[in-house]
Amino acid sequence: MRQGTSSRTGKDSSKASKDSKPPESGGDLVTTFSVTARALSIPELLSLVFSFSGKPELASSARVCKSWKDTALDELWRDLDSIFPLLELVLDVDLLDSVSRNQNPSAHEAVSSALVNADWSRFHSHAKRVQSLAFDDSADYRGTEEMPGLESSVIGIICLHYTYGPILLPHLRKAKWSIERYALPILPFLSKDLAHLDLELYESSDTLLKEAFDAFRNRTLNLKTFRFYTYEGGPTSEAALGPWLETMKTLEKVMLPDYYLTAQVLTRIAALPELRVIDRVHVEYKLPLRYNDARMAGSLPSGSFPRLAEITLPETPAAAKRLLFDSHTYFSGLTRLDLNADKDIKADHVIAFTQDLAAHCPNITTIGLALSLRSAFRDQGVSVLPVEILESLYPCKHLTSLRIGYPLPLKFGPTDVENMGCAWSKMTQLSLCAEPDFSFSVSEDMGVTVDILPSFALHMPNLRTLGLYFNSQDQITFEGHLYYTCQFNQLDELHVGYSSIPKSQVRELGFYLASLCSRDVNVRYGNKVLLRNSPPPDEERHEAAWQAVKEMMSFAMQIKLAGEFGGCCRRDCAFHSQSIDA
Repeated sequence: MRQGTSSRTGKDSSKASKDSKPPESGGDLVTTFSVTARALSIPELLSLVFSFSGKPELASSARVCKSWKDTALDELWRDLDSIFPLLELVLDVDLLDSVSRNQNPSAHEAVSSALVNADWSRFHSHAKRVQSLAFDDSADYRGTEEMPGLESSVIGIICLHYTYGPILLPHLRKAKWSIERYALPILPFLSKDLAHLDLELYESSDTLLKEAFDAFRNRTLNLKTFRFYTYEGGPTSEAALGPWLETMKTLEKVMLPDYYLTAQVLTRIAALPELRVIDRVHVEYKLPLRYNDARMAGSLPSGSFPRLAEITLPETPAAAKRLLFDSHTYFSGLTRLDLNADKDIKADHVIAFTQDLAAHCPNITTIGLALSLRSAFRDQGVSVLPVEILESLYPCKHLTSLRIGYPLPLKFGPTDVENMGCAWSKMTQLSLCAEPDFSFSVSEDMGVTVDILPSFALHMPNLRTLGLYFNSQDQITFEGHLYYTCQFNQLDELHVGYSSIPKSQVRELGFYLASLCSRDVNVRYGNKVLLRNSPPPDEERHEAAWQAVKEMMSFAMQIKLAGEFGGCCRRDCAFHSQSIDA
């Protein structure tokens, strides 16, 4: 009995030992947690993890443990899209609003009293973590309709109570300050580490702008990029801007509205050793800005802009030629130039400028010529640009992008396209007077014919964007073959500007364009280079017609690509006009 019982018990226990799983070892869990803890104890790795977290998660992470606190708070406070979360540490924002609205005569005293017992140690511990600040007085704050006011007087009171130095954000590196009139409240936030400043003063007067520029001088010595936007402008602020910019010896990029891109300002910054980019800020003026007739009256000093690579000038070809090239300054390192002229755009002046440009800037890769006539200068008149404007740029062998906007279309033929291909083998973006100004007389024979496209496909195979104005006298007949001998293999966009549909059916034109492309191409109608030009009177009809061409082209490309993917031989995939009708 005992032996049998013992035997069964042994069998059962043996079976149980085989079927049951061993319990998970507590040591393995400890090891896993230990490895994770050691990994997250590395500040760089922990910071990387926190960089993917939102602000609520960062606030929670800062309360997990002491080793996480500083890293989480650094990430939480690094980038601020408003100054008020920081000010709320020491002040009720309702007090700020009462000061700005003058609702309480004793509001300033209330602000000062509130700051007496403020926790400035806490304020400073977070303020020193801020590296990027954006402030826009037109934005809402926490769902309110209007941003609380931020007056210079309140900032002054805060500075009087702050005991940690004259700078509220000692490690700020990037600031965007958008405000209606007064720029001075930003001053206490500017640190010596500030490298990027974006300043938008919408309706500040010429006098207030001068005061701001004078106050900023010697406070932004380490700036690398500066962008300035304003609706206003005048000689007083223009005279103050140059001396301020001149102090920024580390400046690499400056972006200014048209009014301030003047010979006076450029001469001031011409000796900056690190300056590489001078760009234009496009401003939608509420009221017409006074035209600065003396913008480019003069030439640059010898040796100006030793490292300049990109420049945008809002000036006439003759004035730009005088400023840049009528001196002993050489721009051999210039790679991009954009010229925006709204008067004095005579053909001989344009060609003289492009000839000097090719001679002085052999390494240039990008050229943009936006040449138009403002309403005040329409009586100057225009004539069609000769093809010599293209020939003058043939020495620019590294050219990859050329955009020319002009009130009248440019006319050229297949031989000119072949010459372009020989000269500009690296060209990827080409737009040639695609959007004429219909306030002038644009005849039906102006521009190029659609059948010039195969020449571009053959001689300029790297094109990704092509902008042309097609005349309305051309007539295209699709011959029923979707695999043209020469096709665009890289083209992404065909910009037809203000072209009318040539004298051919929409379906035929769509299939013809598809036969020239190895992939679907976006056909775009409308302005792209010159925003001031007047569209044709029947713009809506032209746009609808080109949209129909685009749809027919996409349909033809589906047929074409289906034939390729299906293994069809190109020579056997011919579609005749009967197929189009079907």
